[in-house]
Amino acid sequence: MKVAVVGGGPGGSRSAELLSDRGARVILYECRRGWEKPCGGGVPERSVDFCPFLANPDLPQRSALRARLYSPRNREANAT
Repeated sequence: MKVAVVGGGPGGSRSAELLSDRGARVILYECRRGWEKPCGGGVPERSVDFCPFLANPDLPQRSALRARLYSPRNREANAT
């Protein structure tokens, strides 16, 4: 089976991996080469439960201890 996955974020990447593990021939399309998401490409901690490969200690990891969020109307919230 041939499968195309559009979007190389955490969901698309994981989908491509699972499909490939089950024998599909997968091509993963990401239109923004070298693009970082506004959140810095981060993955919420709860995602590790659904994507155990993210807990691999060989992968580069950083923890965000605080964040400043802006709404489209320029309202600000601080998260610590």
